[in-house]
Amino acid sequence: MLSRVGVVERCRVLQSRRAQHEEVELVHTKEHVEFMYKLESMDEEELQILQESYKSVYLHPKTNDCALLSAGCLLQVVEEVWQGRARAGVGLIRPPGHHAEPDQPHGFCFYNNVAVAARHAIHNLGCQRVLIVDWDVHHGNGIQHAFEEEPRVLYVSLHRYDHGLFFPSSEDANFDRVGRGPGEGFTINIPWNKVRPHTHT
Repeated sequence: MLSRVGVVERCRVLQSRRAQHEEVELVHTKEHVEFMYKLESMDEEELQILQESYKSVYLHPKTNDCALLSAGCLLQVVEEVWQGRARAGVGLIRPPGHHAEPDQPHGFCFYNNVAVAARHAIHNLGCQRVLIVDWDVHHGNGIQHAFEEEPRVLYVSLHRYDHGLFFPSSEDANFDRVGRGPGEGFTINIPWNKVRPHTHT
C-alpha cells in the first residue's frame, strides 16, 4: 500500500539491526532478557506450555530474534533523525511493544520498542525531553509503567477503556493515573468509555 501511493519511493529505507543487550536493558530487567534468549532453545511443546502463563502471548524459537530486530529497527530510525540525517522517520515493525512490561512479555509484545527508543534517546544520545503519543485502541501499560516516575518523558495514551473492562483491563489506564513522584503529571491517560457501568435505582 505504501509503495502503491508512492511513500516508499520518497523514503530512504534503513538497514535492519538487532538491539543489543545493553539497549533493551535500558527498560527491561536482565532476567527478562535472559528469559527471552532461553526461548531459542525450547521445543514447540515447551513454548506452548510456557506461553499459557502470560497474558495474550504466543512464543516461538525465533521470538527473541524478531523482537530484537523490531527494537533495533526503531533505534535506527531515532538515531537517523537525532543525528540530522533525516527530518522524520517511521518504523514499520513487528512484534509491537507497548504492552511489554520491564520484567515480562504481555499482549503480543516482548521488548517495549518505544520505551527502549525513548530511553536510548535520553541516556545515549543526550535528548532532554521525549513526548510519546500512544494512539491505539489499547492502553500502553508497559510504556506507562516504564516512565511513571520519569519527568523527562511525557506519555499520552488515547485508548478504549470501558471502565476498566477492555484489554489490558487495568485501572492504571484511567484518567486519574498521572504518574508518581518526580513523574507526577507526566502521564496523561485519555480513556474512552464505550460501555456504561450498571446502575441500580
